[in-house]
Amino acid sequence: MADDLSLEDLDRLLRIDRLIRLGQARSTMQLARALAASPPAIQRALLKLRDSYGAPLVVDRVRGYIYKEPGWKLPPLPFTLGELFVLLAGNRILAESEGTLHTAEVRAAIDQLVHQLPSRRWIDLETLRDYLHVEATSRIASFSYEVWTQLYETFESGLQAFVDYAPPGEPPVSRLVNPYLLYIWRGHTPYLIGYDLGSKKFEVLRADRIRSIRARGERFERDPAFDPAPLIAQIAEEQAGTLTTPVSILFSPKAIATLQGRLLHPSQQISLLPDGSLRLQLKVADLNEIKRWVLSFGSEATVEEPRALVEQIQSDLRQLAARYGLGQEVAKKSSVGS
Repeated sequence: MADDLSLEDLDRLLRIDRLIRLGQARSTMQLARALAASPPAIQRALLKLRDSYGAPLVVDRVRGYIYKEPGWKLPPLPFTLGELFVLLAGNRILAESEGTLHTAEVRAAIDQLVHQLPSRRWIDLETLRDYLHVEATSRIASFSYEVWTQLYETFESGLQAFVDYAPPGEPPVSRLVNPYLLYIWRGHTPYLIGYDLGSKKFEVLRADRIRSIRARGERFERDPAFDPAPLIAQIAEEQAGTLTTPVSILFSPKAIATLQGRLLHPSQQISLLPDGSLRLQLKVADLNEIKRWVLSFGSEATVEEPRALVEQIQSDLRQLAARYGLGQEVAKKSSVGS
């Protein structure tokens, strides 16, 4: 880590930064009590924050330690992969094992991880601060160290990758992806953002739903116009429970009598096509619910998008075919779009 800063020192520095922003840093003694550290250790951290990281730190007679420029942000720092895993997951694992027979074993294993993977990445300290010091009630996504290393090896290689991804309540589906970005929402939920060669668009994949990643061996060229902002906004909507997914379903002429004149969903848009078929477009929050409804139409309904819904229906059809001894050909002949 840069400047020979230990993980313990970094954790103290990030805690101090958070308390300053919360207006809870009136004095060195108050910080020492809050962090269970000695006043000299707090003083060294404050000097490090000001002199090494350029914090506009001043002492206000009323409020104590404050930032003269409230919008100032912590700079990025280089971390090894092992150090980053310790910061993002190791402290959670230690907290869960504290007081058990496995505490010493877990601590020793995590100490080894710091030195096993020397590859460095520049990491936003704002993200680490939010992760390490979120409220105790925040939901922390669980993800394995194996998947974590696979993620970083994939980004390091610059190659296309097969991602085995399991949507909620569904078996894993293999996707061929050009990995662009590893984004950690609010410091505690990692997402892989990449271009899905199946759906031919950028997709957001939660790391805790990834079962494995395998590099394909074929290098890809990044789109210089790639803008992650809309995808990050999509992640925020998902976390807030307000995310909706556009769905398009094509119905055969036989199914039109069932659909015409009915309000199926507040967002629905219905189009009659020249061949007598009907296209239904709507935005839904729960793909499982719409999946069951589509399957009730049998071969009279074809999902056009999203790809995630297509894959869920294909998976259901394969399982049904196997259960009834019909083989994979039934699923292949299904009318579900791809």
